[in-house]
Order: sequence, then structure tokens, then C-alpha cells
Amino acid sequence: MTQSALVPPETNLKALGGRSLDFYLGMLTLSILVPAMLMVAALLWNVAVLDGERANREALQLARGIAADLDREIEASIQTLLALGTSSTLRSGDFQELHRQARDTLARRKLHALVRSLDGQQFMNTRVAWGTPLPTEPLSSDTRLAIESGRPHVTGLIRGAVAQQWVIGISVPVIIDDRIAYVLTMSIAPEQVRAYFLDGRLDTGWNVAVSDNRRIIARAFDHDTFVGQEASPDAAAQSVGTEGVHRVKNLDGIAVVRGYKRLERANWIVGAFVPTAVVDAPFRRMWVYFGFATVGLLMLAVPLSLWVSRLIARPIVEIAALAVGIGRGVAVTPILTPLQEANIVAKALAATAEDLHKRTAALSESEARFRSLFHQAAVGVEQVGLDGRLLAVNDRLCSILGYTQEEFLQRTFVALTHADDVASEQELVRKLLNNECETYEIEKRMISRKGEEIWVRVTSSIVRDTVGNPLYRTSVIEDVSERRRARAASARLVAIVQSSQDALVSTDAVGTIETWNPSAETLLGFTAEAMIGQSISRVIPPDRAQEYADQVIRALAGASSSIDTERAHYDGSLIEVSVMVAPIMRLERVIAIAVTMRDIRERKKREALIMLLNRELQHRVKNSLAVVQSIANQTVKSNPTPEGFRRAFQGRMQALAAANDLLMVPGQSGSNLIDFVKRQLAPLVSSTADQLIVSGPTIYIPPDVATSLGLALHELGTNALKYGAWSVPGGQVTLTWQQEGNAGRARIVLRWKETHGPRLSEPTRTGFGSLLIDRGIPGALVERRFEADGLLCLLDVPLYPGA
Repeated sequence: MTQSALVPPETNLKALGGRSLDFYLGMLTLSILVPAMLMVAALLWNVAVLDGERANREALQLARGIAADLDREIEASIQTLLALGTSSTLRSGDFQELHRQARDTLARRKLHALVRSLDGQQFMNTRVAWGTPLPTEPLSSDTRLAIESGRPHVTGLIRGAVAQQWVIGISVPVIIDDRIAYVLTMSIAPEQVRAYFLDGRLDTGWNVAVSDNRRIIARAFDHDTFVGQEASPDAAAQSVGTEGVHRVKNLDGIAVVRGYKRLERANWIVGAFVPTAVVDAPFRRMWVYFGFATVGLLMLAVPLSLWVSRLIARPIVEIAALAVGIGRGVAVTPILTPLQEANIVAKALAATAEDLHKRTAALSESEARFRSLFHQAAVGVEQVGLDGRLLAVNDRLCSILGYTQEEFLQRTFVALTHADDVASEQELVRKLLNNECETYEIEKRMISRKGEEIWVRVTSSIVRDTVGNPLYRTSVIEDVSERRRARAASARLVAIVQSSQDALVSTDAVGTIETWNPSAETLLGFTAEAMIGQSISRVIPPDRAQEYADQVIRALAGASSSIDTERAHYDGSLIEVSVMVAPIMRLERVIAIAVTMRDIRERKKREALIMLLNRELQHRVKNSLAVVQSIANQTVKSNPTPEGFRRAFQGRMQALAAANDLLMVPGQSGSNLIDFVKRQLAPLVSSTADQLIVSGPTIYIPPDVATSLGLALHELGTNALKYGAWSVPGGQVTLTWQQEGNAGRARIVLRWKETHGPRLSEPTRTGFGSLLIDRGIPGALVERRFEADGLLCLLDVPLYPGA
């Protein structure tokens, strides 16, 4: 059979039916363009949706951040007011000194404070100079809320009577003698609220407004125009719940995306908004570009497909004749056509026709092996063309990213790679193509079909032809997302352990230390290097070993336990700690023991102080009748008339009660030692000038020293009233003192001397009162002498016992 006989005549082609190459090339062009355009349109729509969601998130996150900042500022202001409310100057009515303290405290923050009585009279206002007449005005409903609840209250936007401008107030009731005596208020200008969020966090087009549900308190832009105006009714109606995002019209009449967040410390709403035109502008531009691109591609593709079809139609028919001959096993010779590629194909067909049958079997077998290995591999495999497009992928890679084989082949490796990782991999590909390396390995993020970021390790190499020219790139892709998450979780756990304020230690089942955090070093003095690998018994006192062993037994059984005990410090001392022992489990097995140690020395000191005060209270109750009887006897002697006795006795009872209050409430006594001594002892004598002589330099004592010293002085005075110099007419007590040492180790040496009293002898037993004098002052040296003319007591007291 000749080659010409294999070429079907034209009439036979028509008889075959079907459509021409023009039609199919046109359809091919459309089948490529239309899905691509639809996909691009879908992507554009998805981008628009994501942009809208991103704007919603940004609006809500911005509102949350500013609301959190405002809550912190309000809390700081409330704490400042509470501190001013406990000032002794306020409680004593020294408003001039309070005016100075408040201005000094609030000057840096440019805030103002005022004090009002419950009928609205202002006693102090830092907005004006001291001495300026202050008005009386009825208390607002917000202020009365603070009074009725007994708690701080933050107002909305109000007009200040003195400031004569919009302000926000924070009111705190001041309780004196179990009743609300004053209202302490801090006024904040709207401009200061605005300053809290003008810190550069607002992008172009964004704005922030703070309202009190009725009026605008502050606005990032156009603040002076909108402050005090009614809030947008549309926004107020949709601001339900504590936070949210919606699209509304703002006070400018502009449609905006608005995120809002209600404050926890005030009935305010923070709104962060951006015009919807700003959010939607990029999407509209993309649609315009997409329309022009679609029309242009169609106008170019249709004529081009018609021309190409005519160009290649005839050579295809002629090459088809050669293919038929090869398929029939007929010897064929090359043909010449106008198409160079067709000539190459014809020549190649002729050249390979001879050994086609030999290679077919071997090729089929090799192809089968490759496909089996390619698709059944446990890791992802891809073949990437030199232009970056995917040529082939295996089933594992499809399962990793969620795309089908067909979807993969329409993408490039750049499109599947996270934008932040593209540049680094492209540089490695460049080195690979330029023979600067034979292979490369990189960890990067790939984007799945669902838009998720998946971490993978990519190992890539180049496949070359026989002369060394690159053909394509083969990459092995391993999903390492879980491994990275586990690594990150482990890093977070280590950070938590290292930064914990508690001493955290882990051991194996037999007590060998495996970890030792910085707080353990601080608490016990042993470094991690010295302790890791050692037995934990090194820090357990011998008499505490059994209780720790019991805890370990419970931990090995899967239970946690906690006890208060002691642990050995590096310097040999014992530290009071709370120890919790818990199991560390894996697959329902105890693999280690976690030991948490918390320093409880301060708690133990507080408990000891409470026990001391309780004992003092019991002792005081027992002595109360004797003290009152002695005061009554002295008062009767110096006030023979009933009315004079009543007034003098009543005054001394009130003074005695005040002195008891000072002793039992640490931190409330005066810091001046002279005033402090007189207020402690004056209620116990009839005539301070005759019975009590006090002299010494001016010394200021801290509250903790004042408490213990006051207990001792009160006990000395009570003993003098019951048994000593003040128990007889003419008895006298002289109390003098001096300060010794430097500022860091300062001490007060006090000398208590009783004269003209009954002869005393040293008691045969030691009561609680004697313990208060001898041991009640931390770090003090006490010496008592029972001399012929009365008691002599020397007290050497450190001003700062903990120094």
C-alpha cells in the first residue's frame, strides 16, 4: 500500500461528518477563557467578601483596643480617687492641703478633682486656685448613684458648673465613721478622652467616636464639631449587646462600616468606623479591569484561533495519513508541508516507526511502575515546569491541599505559595536553574483550597535532558503543620514555666530533678545547673521527708495534693512554702512529677499579726473595766459636781475609744511621734500637764512600727493607771526619746520613767501585757527596772525592722 493511498480525498473528509478544526479551536479557546474568566470572577467576589470581613474585623479590633485602653485609664483614675479618699487630710477636713495634694497628683495627667458635701456644696476644686469661692449645686443623678451604691460611678457627658464646658465625671463616695460624708469627683475633659486613641493607630479613612449612649464624648476627627451632639440614632439602635459590627449612616450622613464595644467600667460605647466607599473601592476597580480584560481577550482569541486552524488543518490531515500507516505497520517516508513543526513530526514518525513496536512494551512497563510510585507515595510530589506551572501532582498532594488533579494543573507554584514565602523560594529556584546548587530544601506555607495556611517542607531538584538542559523541576512536599504546632506549643509551655512567679520543678518517679525554673532559684537560692540531675531531697528537711513521700505516692496514683510546709534554702535557713505535687500524664501513664512551691512567709506573718491583735483584744476587754474605774476615780477627785464629772468623764471615754481605734487599725495613727504618744496616753490621765511629761525630737514613724509601739505604750500606760504612778495622786510619768543610727538603720531609744508612785516589786509571773511590752515590737530591745520611786522602762526600737 502506497503512502498516497493512505491520504483520504476531500470528498471522503466531508463524508466523515463532524465539525471543522475552526470550530473546535474556537470552542477550545472559549472553553479555556470562559472558565478562567468565571474563576477570576469568583476569586474577585471572594476577595470582596474577604475585604468586607477584614474591614469588620479591623473595626471590631480597633473598638476593642480603644475600649480596653479607656477601661484601664478609668480604673487608674478610680484608684487615684480611692487613694485621695483615704487621705488623712480629707478625713480631718484640711481641704487646703487636700487641694495641694490633689493638684500635685493629677497635674501630670491634666485632671481635676473636687470635693462636695451631700447637699452639693463644693469644698475644694483643683480647677481653680485655693480660696476661690465655690458654688453649691444639686447633685446629679449620676453622683447620687455613686452615693446610693457606695461604689465609684462614671458619668456621661455633663456641663461642669465651674469648668463651664463639657466634662466627664468619676465620683467616689468618701466614708467616714461608717457614713458617707463627702463625694470626691474627678472631672475629665473630652479632649483627654480623645488623646487616649490619637496614637497613630488609625489608618487613612478611619475614625473613632466615643459616646455615652446619648451624646458624643470624643471623636478622633472633627472633635470640636461633634462633641456634645446627639449620637447617631441609627448606630444607637443597632448597638445591642457588648460589642458588634454593622453598617450604618454616621452623623455626617455617610454609610460606614462600624465596630462598637461597650466599656466595662462606664456606660460608654466606643465606635470605630470607615466609609463603605473606602472598603468597596478596590473591588469596583477590579471589576472594571476584569471587564476590559475579558473583552480584549475574546476579540484577540477568536480571530487567532481561526487563523491557526487554517494553518495547521492540512498538515494534520497529511500527518494523519502517516499515523495510519504507522498504526498498520506500513513503512512510510517523510512528507513536506508548509508547517515546519509538521515536517519535524513527519520525519520523527518515519524515524521511529521502525522501533516503535520494540519500545512500546518496555515503555508501558516503565510507565506503570512510575505511576504506581508517583501516586502511592506517602508524601506529596509535584512536577513544575520552567515557567512555574504545575505539570503533574500525586494523590497525596491533592489530599494535603484539597485540590483535584485538574485544579492543580491550572495553577502555578507561586499561586499556591503564601505571599510572604514566594520571594525566598524563587531565589532558591533561580540558584537551582543556574547550577548553583543541586537541590534545595525549604519550609514554607501553602494555601489550601479552603484558604487555610499549611506548613510544608519542600525538597526540590531539577530534571535535565541528556545534554544537561533543564526540563522541569520535581519537588517532594511533606506536611509539617502538626510538627510546627507541637513545637510552638512546647515553646509556649517553656515560656510559661520560665516566667511563672511560683517555683516550678519537675522530677522523675524517684525524685531526680529534671527542670528547675528561675523562680525556684529565687526562692531557694540553688541554681538550675546545681540542681538538675540532683535529688529533690536536697531541699527537703529531714523531718519533712515523710510528708513529701506521701504526696509523691498520691501523685503516682494520679492525684494532686497541697500542703503548707518548709523547704531548705541554699544558706541553710528554712523557708515556709505551700507545696503542690501533681502527676504529669501521657497516654494515661504518670511519666513525671510536677512540684509547685509558693512562698507563704508574708502570709504567715499576717496570720501571726492577726493572732497577736486578737490576743490583745481579749486582754483589752479584760482590762477595760479596771481602766474605766481608775479614770472615773480620778475624774471624781478633780470634778466634785455631777455636771463637771459628766463632761470630764464623757470626754475621757471618747478619747480612750479613739486611742483604741488607733491601736487596732494599722496605718491610721499619726506619723509624728509627739502627737502619736499624746493621743495614746492622754485619755489615761486627769491632767496631762501634771501627770505626763513628753519630750524629744520630731520623728516620723512608719505605720507598722506605730501599731506595735502603740500597743506597748498603751500597756505601759494602763499598768501605770492600775498599779503604778498614775494610780495615786501626784504620780508622774516622764517619757523622752532620741534617734540614733543612719537613715537605713535608724532607731528610736525611748525612756519611760515613773516617779512619786507606790513602791513596786518585779512581778512573779509574766502576763500577756508584759509580752506585748517585751516582745510585741519587732526587732526592739526592751529593759524594765522596778526602782524604788517607780518603773523605769527602756525601749530601743528600729524604725525599719525589715531593712
